[in-house]
Amino acid sequence: MRVAAVLLALFLQHQGRPGVETQLAEAHRLKDLALFDRAEAILRDFLKVAPQDPQVQKSVPEFRVALCEVLLGARKYAELKTEAEVLRRHPKSKIQALSLLAAGAWHSGQVAEASELCAEADKVPADPTVAGADDGVRRLRMIRGVLGWKRFESATHIVYFPPDSPIDVNPKGYGYRLDAAFERIRAELGVEFPGKIEAFIFNDQAQADAVVERTLGAGQPALRSYCVRADAPPGFAIAQVLSFFVANRRLLRPPKLLGLCEGYYASHADDPRWVRRREELPRKLEGEGRLPALKDILGEPASDAQGYALSGSFVRWLVKSRGKELFRRLWTDFNELTGTEGPGSNQPWVEVYGASLEVLEAAWRSSIK
Repeated sequence: MRVAAVLLALFLQHQGRPGVETQLAEAHRLKDLALFDRAEAILRDFLKVAPQDPQVQKSVPEFRVALCEVLLGARKYAELKTEAEVLRRHPKSKIQALSLLAAGAWHSGQVAEASELCAEADKVPADPTVAGADDGVRRLRMIRGVLGWKRFESATHIVYFPPDSPIDVNPKGYGYRLDAAFERIRAELGVEFPGKIEAFIFNDQAQADAVVERTLGAGQPALRSYCVRADAPPGFAIAQVLSFFVANRRLLRPPKLLGLCEGYYASHADDPRWVRRREELPRKLEGEGRLPALKDILGEPASDAQGYALSGSFVRWLVKSRGKELFRRLWTDFNELTGTEGPGSNQPWVEVYGASLEVLEAAWRSSIK
């Protein structure tokens, strides 16, 4: 009778907790929102109780890898090293462990240690059946690619760049430029940002392809870091990073209306080329009767510089003419906005600005003539 009672208690305890897959998925979701403390709590709670439940022990390595990724994102390098060393002892998780340890060492400024860890990883036999091995290989490739890079810090950034980068002529001046863009955008969004942004400054796209396999200046950033070319306007990428943290405070992502997102980023590309594009291209197309409808500009991702200039022109006008507080509300409260057509598509614009998108479009077109 006593054994049955114990088993029933364990069963009820298990039923009261989310399933293994649900817990892991929630931890990943919180990590992707940069809510690292909450993700860490879920993962550590699982790892604490797992030894008491044989049915879930097989998931322990996967949860530990996820914990290490959270600790890496949270910049908790000492704790990352402790957890990853456990994974390092097992063949199935060794590549992931070495990649995480190498990343933590490199970010901590321990370049020699990171190099040794990469060399050790080279000796580990490839095993395509190991879950997550590809993630480890990609992370190691990136660390190898930046081992010889230089590093400096500004008030708001940690900047990494190759030795032959043009910014090496005056890194302090480049840092001031980053800080000015950061403070302008942070004030506009009213966001508190944890720590510093990491910026990887590449010489060209080919170099980025070899190291991070990512198109520069496009897509959402990786939480608190971004990758750009040395000659790119930094405001675009900084706006991407900071705007992410406006919505994550409410467990939400930024708006899904891609043209609106890109327009906001492009509105902060403040080098002379982009200022001219935002001013001249909309005016030229409007004069020729070829300016696309605003719903089309905001509803689709930009495919070229013209697309970014048009959406950037509208968003810059919207913020300047209607105020940053209203735009901040649109960005935060209507992150599920997915289109500019269909039932309810005008609701966010009417609720925030008291006018439909068509009315706002008419005012914008009038301003650029």
